[in-house]
Amino acid sequence: MKKLLLLLIPLFLFMTCNDNNGDDKYDFRNITRIDEHIESVSINAVDSEGKLHVVYQGHKYREPINAYYIHQKSNGKWTEPVNISNTENEIMTPHIAIDTKDNIHIVWQEFGTGNNQAYYSTKSKNGNWFQPISIIDEEVSRPQIEIDKYDDIHIAGDGFRGVYRKRENGIWLEKEVMKNSIANHELAISEEGDVHIAYEAGLEDKIGYLYKPSNGEWQDRILLAGGDNKRRWWVDMFCDDSGKAYISWNVKYEDQLQFIIKDLDGEWSEIDSIPNMIGDPWVLKISSKNDIIHFIWNTSIEQYDYDVFYQKKSSTGEWSAREQISLTEWPSLDPAISLDANLIHITWTELLEKSIRGNHDIYYETIEIK
Repeated sequence: MKKLLLLLIPLFLFMTCNDNNGDDKYDFRNITRIDEHIESVSINAVDSEGKLHVVYQGHKYREPINAYYIHQKSNGKWTEPVNISNTENEIMTPHIAIDTKDNIHIVWQEFGTGNNQAYYSTKSKNGNWFQPISIIDEEVSRPQIEIDKYDDIHIAGDGFRGVYRKRENGIWLEKEVMKNSIANHELAISEEGDVHIAYEAGLEDKIGYLYKPSNGEWQDRILLAGGDNKRRWWVDMFCDDSGKAYISWNVKYEDQLQFIIKDLDGEWSEIDSIPNMIGDPWVLKISSKNDIIHFIWNTSIEQYDYDVFYQKKSSTGEWSAREQISLTEWPSLDPAISLDANLIHITWTELLEKSIRGNHDIYYETIEIK
C-alpha cells in the first residue's frame, strides 16, 4: 500500500500542475492563452513585490499591431491583456520600466504618424493608463526606457542620429540628438542616472558604446569590438546597483556569445565568452547581481527548433552548469530576463505552430537565486 501511495503522489502533482482539461500539450508556463496574435517580441520588468510585468506587441484578427500589457497578480495568476497604444497605426518594439513607487512606464515605436515616432504611456500602481503621448517626434526606432533611483525617466532611440530624452523631477527636458548613428541599441541607466548605450556600429561588425554621466555631457564613442568583418549583433546591456556596466553580443557564424564589463573606475575588462557553446546561438540577454552574471539565450537544438538556456558566472569566475529552460516542441524566441532579491524571472515567446506568423504565446519560468 505504501508503494502505491508513493507512486500516486507524483502523478497527482503532475495532474495538478498541468490542469490541461484533456490537452496533452498543455504547459502551465504559458501565461497568455489568448485569441490575439502575439508577435515574437516581449519585454519584462519586476516590481518591488516580486511580481512580473510584461509588455508585448500583438493584434486581433485583421487589426493593427498594438502594445499590450499583462502582469502577475498577488495570487500568481495573470491579468487579461490591456491594449496600451490603442492606435490604428502599427506599433513595434514596446519597452517597459518600473519606478521605485511601482508605477509602470512603457514606450513604443509607432508607424503612420508621418515618421516613426516614439510614444509613451504610464500608470500608477493601482491606477489607469494615461493617454499616450508622442515623446520623440522625429524619425526614431526601437525606443527604450529606463529609470534611475530618483525616478527620473530616460528614453533613447535608434536613428541616423541617436535620440535621447529625459524626464527630470517630473519635467520633460528637450530631446538630445547624438552625433553618432546607432543601430539596434540597448540602454542602461545607473542608480545615479548615468547613461550607457551599446549598439551595432559600422557595417554590423563593430560594437559601439556611448556614455553620458549624470548632469554631464556625452563622451566620444568607444568601439569595444570589431573591425574583422565578423558580424556582431543582438547587443544587450545591464547596469547593476553599484554602477558597473555589462555588455553582451552574438558573433554570428562563430557560435560565440561574448561580453565585456566596465568597472566603477571606467576601466574595461577583456572580452570574455560563454564557454563550450553549441548549436546556433541567437538572442543573448545579460543581467547581474552581487557580481554574479546571469545569461539567457536561445540556441537551435535541431532544424527550426530553438530552446532557451541559462548559465551564470560567479563572482570568482566559475561557470555554473548550463540549464535548458524551455524544452518545447516548437521554437522558443525572444528571451527576456529580470532579477529581484530571490528569483530570476525569464520570459520568452513560444511559436505554437511551425511557420505561422504571429501565432505565439508568452511563457514564464523562474529560477531561484542561490
